[in-house]
Amino acid sequence: MRKIGKSPILLKKEIAGFIANRLQTALMREAFYLLKEGVATAEDIDTAITAGPGFRWAFTGPIEIADFGGLDTWQRVFDNVAPELDQSKQAPIIIRDLVEKGKLGAKSGEGIFTYEESTVSQKINERDRNFIKLGKLKREKEEVL
Repeated sequence: MRKIGKSPILLKKEIAGFIANRLQTALMREAFYLLKEGVATAEDIDTAITAGPGFRWAFTGPIEIADFGGLDTWQRVFDNVAPELDQSKQAPIIIRDLVEKGKLGAKSGEGIFTYEESTVSQKINERDRNFIKLGKLKREKEEVL
């Protein structure tokens, strides 16, 4: 795995969704809640992540971020925000409604956003080039350490 640029981890206990999918699902649940509540547009919610936590998470995980920020600070954040987070136990209604209408996202040409086939290919190509650049940058960082 390491030879192809992956970072294997040890799952110490079997759990639905494993680790990354569970963390991603928790974030997605809240993102769709914010969209449903009209807190921000889909574009702005995406930007809030790519320019904020997503940018940091490429190099620092959530546990280390909590340590860096101070666990006392994160205790206050949790105590303040956690009661307000979405507690739904199933896929958001907006996703259910769109799936029912056959609006499956990029693969059907429409979901939250509308896609043209050429735009999808272009965006995926750009995303993948950025993943490659980020992977190289992370490997360079590890070599320096």
